[in-house]
Amino acid sequence: MARYTLRREGGQVIVVLAVLSVALFGLASIAVDSGVAAADRRDLQSYSDAAALAGAAEYNILGGDANSAHFVALSYIQKSLHAASFPSGCTVAACPAGTYTFTGGYTVILQDPSSNSLDVSMKHSQPSFLAGVLGFRNDVDATSGRAEPVTPGQVGAVYAVAAVGGNADVHVNGGGVKSNPTGDVGGPVFADGDYGANNGPHSTQVTSYISGYGGTSSGTGTSVCDSPSVANHVDLGDNSDGLNYDFTGTAGSEVHSVGTPAANTSFQALAPTTTGPTFTTVASAKDGAGNWKPGTYSGISPNGGALNAGVYVIKNYTGTISPGHNVTNPGRGQEDVTGAVSIVLNATDTGTLDLNSAQLNGLDDLNPTVYTGPRDPLGTHNFAIWGGTFAGTLSAFEPHNTADITGILFLPNQDLTEHGNAAASFAGSVWVKSVTIDGGGNGTQVFAWVCGLRAISPAASGGGLTR
Repeated sequence: MARYTLRREGGQVIVVLAVLSVALFGLASIAVDSGVAAADRRDLQSYSDAAALAGAAEYNILGGDANSAHFVALSYIQKSLHAASFPSGCTVAACPAGTYTFTGGYTVILQDPSSNSLDVSMKHSQPSFLAGVLGFRNDVDATSGRAEPVTPGQVGAVYAVAAVGGNADVHVNGGGVKSNPTGDVGGPVFADGDYGANNGPHSTQVTSYISGYGGTSSGTGTSVCDSPSVANHVDLGDNSDGLNYDFTGTAGSEVHSVGTPAANTSFQALAPTTTGPTFTTVASAKDGAGNWKPGTYSGISPNGGALNAGVYVIKNYTGTISPGHNVTNPGRGQEDVTGAVSIVLNATDTGTLDLNSAQLNGLDDLNPTVYTGPRDPLGTHNFAIWGGTFAGTLSAFEPHNTADITGILFLPNQDLTEHGNAAASFAGSVWVKSVTIDGGGNGTQVFAWVCGLRAISPAASGGGLTR
């Protein structure tokens, strides 16, 4: 009788041990998966925060809106996940708030809690490593990243060339550079009137996708700026375009009735300033090597020769202003954090600005909007020339000129003209009243774009991650 009882109880012990083993295995599995989930959650939080910051920064860019904020946020997530494809339903022109999916079980939710504010939340669903034997899956939710743009922030230059004079043209009379690709316009164009050439065989060209000069390892040539690439475009304030131009491929678009670009006003408030001394004589304005020193020039102008790095504010000058060249210059389209130069003109200057021999580089900060280190080290704000209130005249570019300007050229009250086979080169963003190129069939009128070009405000504050 006792022997039977022991045998029966021994069987119960085996059952109990089996049940306990399954329970312990399940608990261990859940503990392991919880650790994996915690690591996944940290990654998702990092991805959503970075995407929210990058997206919200778009509100400081000319033309930036919720669509572009969403597009940039998803682009950051795609890069973070190393995803092979971009989610459907979102383009740079139309990317509504909502839910988007990436391969690998990732879900992204974009929301706009208020104007100029962006929420990015992420979810990752994948099979459990061990707890799957009990029918569990890992569903990891990240806390939403919310960001607002830093203010006053940065203003995107947006256009490689813009004519903002009111029904003004970017007009190439019988010129253009169809047989010479170095003259292509690499970035978007704005013309309140017409854009292009009135001579079909010499119609000017626009690259199919926004491309930046100096993007190759050799520092010359062009490369597509964005991934995914963004189609280039010509924006017209008029209802039609009576001139000829060509996209160099199938991409590109023409937009009518877009109005005058807002950066015309935004750039107006971003004039570089100088902490240098005031010079009233040429002798005091030059150093021992005969190079010009940055500062305020009152009644004189730094004409010709080499310019040391920094900002040159010219006041009360009625003669010809003909700036020379940077002491150091890394080349067209390249950032120069140690030698950049910015020329600032104002309403007290009423003479002529002659750039035929100017070789200026004003770029000292091409860092992305999410960069948190020191900004704008030389105070140029990326302007090669700022003349928002300058009322003088911009001298015409003549044949055999050597003009090579890198940075933002902001002269909204002046007409840019080129005669004959003139071949002035601009890498960055040209904002003028109008553009007229007469002749120029053998010239190489370069209006190249610089990827990520923005007018920098070093006093940026506020915004950023708010949750």
